[in-house]
Amino acid sequence: RFSFTSQTLVANHTYMEPDLVSKRLAFTAERVGGKGAATLPWHVEGVNSASTLRETKGVVEFVEGQQYADIVLTLQPDEIPEVQDDFVLLLDAPFFGANGNEG
Repeated sequence: RFSFTSQTLVANHTYMEPDLVSKRLAFTAERVGGKGAATLPWHVEGVNSASTLRETKGVVEFVEGQQYADIVLTLQPDEIPEVQDDFVLLLDAPFFGANGNEG
């Protein structure tokens, strides 16, 4: 099972849109149980997430025994400042190592 760490779970956090340079946001995924290698896909949903974020989907790899991994999103400046631009980061179903189980 995978989830976000309690430090990452922020119900409603506001990040200021960067003026000239990109800003990196890290969200920590935690593995609860299991020890084998795993690939955890993720994706972002939101009204303007594709224009606001450089990455809107990806995967994070867990090697055998690894408990935490960061999902890093890049908040990028754009020419039209929004009053508020919401997005949600979601974890998808994981894929497990060669033996197909959590080990």
